[in-house]
Amino acid sequence: MKKEELFLVLVLVLLSSVSVVSAGTDEIHNDWHKYRDTFQIGDDVYRLRLLESDLDQLRVDFNNVTVLVPIDSCQDYNEYDFCYDEYSYDVDEVDISDLGVVMPGVSFRVLKSYSESLSSYLNLNHYYEYTSDIGVKNTVYVKFENTGTAWANPIKYEVTLPDTVELVSKRSFTQIGNKLEMITSLPPDGVVEYDFSVKSNSTGTHTFNYVISSTDEVNGEQNSTGSFEMDSPEIYGYEYTNWLYPESVGLYDDSEIGITLTNTLDKDSITIKKLVLNAPPSLSLVPSVGTLYFAKFGQYKGAIDTIDPGKTKDFKLKIRPFYTGTYNLTGEIEFEVLNKTYSDNFSKILSVTEGGIQSNLWLSKYDVISGSELFLYFTLENYNDDLIYTDFDIAIDGGFFTEHTNLSALNNNQKVQLIVKELTVPMLEADKEYNVTAKIEYKNPAGQFRTLTNQVTLYVSGTGSLLTLRQEANKENVNRGEEIIVETYVGNLKDDYFGGISVYDELPKNIEVQVGQASNQIGLQGKEEKRAYLYKIRVPEDYADNKIEIKSTVKLPDYDYEINSTKTIYVNDAQPQEQPQEEQNLDVNIEDTGPEVKESLWTKITKGIGDFFTRLFSRNN
Repeated sequence: MKKEELFLVLVLVLLSSVSVVSAGTDEIHNDWHKYRDTFQIGDDVYRLRLLESDLDQLRVDFNNVTVLVPIDSCQDYNEYDFCYDEYSYDVDEVDISDLGVVMPGVSFRVLKSYSESLSSYLNLNHYYEYTSDIGVKNTVYVKFENTGTAWANPIKYEVTLPDTVELVSKRSFTQIGNKLEMITSLPPDGVVEYDFSVKSNSTGTHTFNYVISSTDEVNGEQNSTGSFEMDSPEIYGYEYTNWLYPESVGLYDDSEIGITLTNTLDKDSITIKKLVLNAPPSLSLVPSVGTLYFAKFGQYKGAIDTIDPGKTKDFKLKIRPFYTGTYNLTGEIEFEVLNKTYSDNFSKILSVTEGGIQSNLWLSKYDVISGSELFLYFTLENYNDDLIYTDFDIAIDGGFFTEHTNLSALNNNQKVQLIVKELTVPMLEADKEYNVTAKIEYKNPAGQFRTLTNQVTLYVSGTGSLLTLRQEANKENVNRGEEIIVETYVGNLKDDYFGGISVYDELPKNIEVQVGQASNQIGLQGKEEKRAYLYKIRVPEDYADNKIEIKSTVKLPDYDYEINSTKTIYVNDAQPQEQPQEEQNLDVNIEDTGPEVKESLWTKITKGIGDFFTRLFSRNN
């Protein structure tokens, strides 16, 4: 594979199963692992590892090549390889074409960096994997940098290892009990780096305390103390999924329901204590290869089995239907990892038609945040020799997308892509699954109506930002009797057009509007910012308050989305100043494009325009 051709798109496919906790066991961990994930390209499986950092860039080790990856807030989601927000990462696309050919099983290691200044010129930096699994080697790099013009000589660094970690390698350090010690010196502009390695022996946070003493020709002896932390999360030790493929078949065509279980541990095995896959008696079973054995008609049972470290096993039940209809297939598994028992009960729906009818429903993303875009695809294929007629509905929980077609003909051996839709996810409740369902009703060549159903699950993991709201004023402090020019801007953070944006500005009741422009409903192109309000106000001589609060609100009614902002202008006690004549010139362009302008400001602007022209004509006469 050429480097420039390597572009990885990570798609987190959420499981559509419903997990049920058995007594005395834990629910199987079906969510995306916070610190590790796997994805597949072709026949190769890759492992991705992301760890936390509080810097504006990440140190990434990949294929023994170290790079620095910039990160920023999630508003710039599409502009960065990693999106960072409060110790979490959303991965959209990762372009690692410059890092060499990807090999299966290689992982990213993102190292946390901790820095401090010991003096005006002597800096200390630690970097290491902030998250370290139990028993996994973690190297801590200690780097000193002398940015001054005098020697730092000597520098003594002493770190105390917590009882919850075990020393693996001390390299150039000297070990004294549970402490490591290093003494060095640095010339002007010199840099020195040492490292030691540890592995944790328990979950939780491990704290390393250190003491530094240094002597230089200018400041003499200086001492500093500090600490850094390393976290060992709970180890699940497995990756698990259940599946039914294909979910829709014709008569006498095969489908499979199954479980895939991977042991991600380095040493310990996984013990499968119970495994059952059930199919209704009206579905014929097809013998398959594996550790499953036939128990009774309509059911496969798995014997007690083990999965070795680093290995994956598939357990599947192959079925061949002889009757049309919709069938409920179920499964149950219970297994033990690191002396902890997990279980899951799940069900899958199989649709069986006369044969020759195949439908598929899929999404470009299955894990999204509100405000993001995704594509929905639906295809229907007729393998029959005769003409059929179809009628279908597609809907998403939450109601932000529905699609219906009237009865239409589908020729023999014709495949049609009925739906390709780009959708913007509204402000739905986060951390929740939403079903995407396609229900197809068709009339077979015999004139009978049949139903076919496809369903996938969309997971909304968080809430994103759609718009920005910005208020500007030409003065932050004013005297009574003075005039102020106020502007309100609305921006579109997304790449696509947004229409029907409602904008309100609300002023205190006794503030006078001299003249202005307003567009209380606007549309914005992708990444565009537009001014919605421009007006001039005057502070009355008898204004009693010591501040003016201008409240702005932006709404997207179609998305149940709203943002607010308040601009505060402070009023001084000083006497008003004479206003320059040229400051009175302000273009007038009132554009009432909707009914939602706050009456207080709208009335003030229109009244201000009338007063403006009255004064203008009086001067001309």
